[in-house]
Amino acid sequence: MRAVPAKPTMGAGLDVGLLLAWLLVVSWLRPGAIIDERNHQWAIGQVLAGNLTPPHLPMVPGYHWLAALASLVFGPSLTLCRAITCLFSAGMVLLYSLIPVGPRAAAPARTPHLLVLLPILFPYSVLAYTDAAGLFFVIAAAWAWHRRRDDWAALFMACGCLIRQVNLVWLVFWAALRWLQLREQRHATPDTSSAADEQGWRYTPGGIRAYLLAAVGVGAVLLALRETAFATTGLNRPNPNICNLYMAGFLSLGLWLPLWIERLPGEWRALRQLARERPRAAILLLLGVIALIELLAATYENRHPWNWYPSFVRNLPLIAMEPPGPARVLGICTALLGLGLLVHFWWSQPNRKQLLMLSGFTSVYLLPLYLVEARYFIVPFALADLLVDYTPGQRRRLTAWYASISALMAWLLVFRHTLW
Repeated sequence: MRAVPAKPTMGAGLDVGLLLAWLLVVSWLRPGAIIDERNHQWAIGQVLAGNLTPPHLPMVPGYHWLAALASLVFGPSLTLCRAITCLFSAGMVLLYSLIPVGPRAAAPARTPHLLVLLPILFPYSVLAYTDAAGLFFVIAAAWAWHRRRDDWAALFMACGCLIRQVNLVWLVFWAALRWLQLREQRHATPDTSSAADEQGWRYTPGGIRAYLLAAVGVGAVLLALRETAFATTGLNRPNPNICNLYMAGFLSLGLWLPLWIERLPGEWRALRQLARERPRAAILLLLGVIALIELLAATYENRHPWNWYPSFVRNLPLIAMEPPGPARVLGICTALLGLGLLVHFWWSQPNRKQLLMLSGFTSVYLLPLYLVEARYFIVPFALADLLVDYTPGQRRRLTAWYASISALMAWLLVFRHTLW
């Protein structure tokens, strides 16, 4: 049975209204450029002056080309750039609501509350940053992928790579998901020419070829724009930083805290059962964790200079962990706890193969990143919320939790002039 096409929900309309309200609040209370907004405005000015590849810009200037084009019509302004970002955010909210939840007609409609209220995304959803625009194309590709239009999905991701070049990783991710689906379908339905086609699940390698062709085209463009695409100079240059692993653990534990509170009794029972039934394995696991903590504690270093500014929320745990002592050990244990709970939760999911594939691609995505930023995890968390099979209660609690954190971050942005 084919997946029932979804329709925009009332929740999607409310979320778009929330974005518009947030745009008005920020434009009224913070009319001046916020942190990196001034850099993006400078780059747009460079494009308007005829320099299509502004120097020292650590990304392909697709967003800046678009903003410059709009500036020719409406005049250059920060408000215009923020409105463009808001349009991208509203567009991805509507597309997200069109992604089918499941193959059954009785499947509930998908509401984009978890996307628009994602705390590491919400503050940037109307700012003159490229994160929301880059995510728009990932969500558009997800919509096309679920409609079995791999040509559209590949095209969306190719466009997304002109906004943020690291989207190349997610282009390959959608191709890998299609390959996995083909493989599972082939094993489930030996006669692909009859039963699989009747179910509407017959795919051809041409779909995967679309992703590969898009990847080759994007690669050629990135090589042509290598001075901006690969950020080979300055503090944006590729340089693996293990602190991104700690940030992944902190965010996993903090953003999904309602899930962990709900699952805590079951996790504790599982550990007790392991210790009772397989004591040797439990002891080896404990010793391995202790050895890993000691190794990480001995080698910890907050390496990037920009991660030493205490005015950014993301930097506070990294700075606190720098002196050897209890704070460092506590930070490492917290990060490992978050990652451990995440892996165990994903392993219990019906889509665990897809989620484990997501974790692998996230590792590749994070590998070259020198700076540690919470917003670099926007795409992985948005895709995880798309793939995880939440119960209605989990979705409600997580939505309320997201809303609480986003409200706090909005207050910090408007009244304390700080961000993640």
